[in-house]
Amino acid sequence: MPTRSTHHGEQVDRDRQRNEASMTIPDRAPPPEILDLARLALVTGLDEVHLGFEGLGAEFPAPIGWMLCLTRLDDIHLAVLETLGLADTEAHTHVPNRLRVTAQIGATVEAFRGLGEPYWDAGNVAEWIRRPRSGIDTATDAELAAFQNDAELMIGAWQRGWTAERSLRRGSQTEAAHSRHRIAVPIGVSYRFSALNHFYNVDGHPGHRDGGTAVSIDVLLSRASIGGDWIYSAIGLDRLPVESALATVHKAPPWHAEVAYFDNDIEDWVL
Repeated sequence: MPTRSTHHGEQVDRDRQRNEASMTIPDRAPPPEILDLARLALVTGLDEVHLGFEGLGAEFPAPIGWMLCLTRLDDIHLAVLETLGLADTEAHTHVPNRLRVTAQIGATVEAFRGLGEPYWDAGNVAEWIRRPRSGIDTATDAELAAFQNDAELMIGAWQRGWTAERSLRRGSQTEAAHSRHRIAVPIGVSYRFSALNHFYNVDGHPGHRDGGTAVSIDVLLSRASIGGDWIYSAIGLDRLPVESALATVHKAPPWHAEVAYFDNDIEDWVL
């Protein structure tokens, strides 16, 4: 009959095996730090929040990390956009007020700020997100609730393998930002969820291009205002009900691939 000491010894062995497994099998989930930054950026109401992935090119069948691209505007930047005739476009790349945050399995979350500039850690990025912006009104309770819902939708899709992007169209608010009498200007919201076919060039895989599969899939949605009515929903070029579009991103994309990690022992990426 097994003794108490025998049971204890078996439990110690199981704990040791789990510890060894955790050391050899990396966690493929996004690091908590980058998830926290994504949630903060979405709930704060940054103008553009893009939750994406890093890759090695079309021939490598998996992402190698997570990427968070953030754009924050204030009234000065909006005025520059309007002067350039870009206020009502998505050409925010002309505004040098963005960060690219990256994370890989086993590596530190960091943000690229430009050539010759030191990288920021997660704490620096959080401070940058929270920094007050002139000309941008504080979100109302209803807007905050809508931003929270956005965060749940987009981060959930990101964890399932979709890239997720939200853009707040504030361009027409420039005049109000400089006006003596503040006026309420609706802020349109657009969303894009995309999934890359990582197996498009992998011979013998069901997702290979010879089988007629697409290289990617895009789900597009938009609202008239923050938390307002949906005014557009489509998958690719096909208009579909909002419920169908949202149901699509609540599932893993058709060509899902786990994030690869770099094995220092063999000096190569592992799928």
